[in-house]
Amino acid sequence: HLPDRVVVSLVKQWLAQMRQGNTEADQHFQRLKRLTDLDTLLSSLLPSAPAALYEPATASTS
Repeated sequence: HLPDRVVVSLVKQWLAQMRQGNTEADQHFQRLKRLTDLDTLLSSLLPSAPAALYEPATASTS
């Protein structure tokens, strides 16, 4: 297990490399480059979508 600050650095390093020639990665990097908390960084990478999309489907009994 790596310390959180190391993981944050590695994720930002990867994103910085991906942004070369990739506009979407560059936008993410610009938004995240000053974050230092791992949980905040990771949650910022998730797409903002309604929670219903992530809820498991219930089995219908029809």
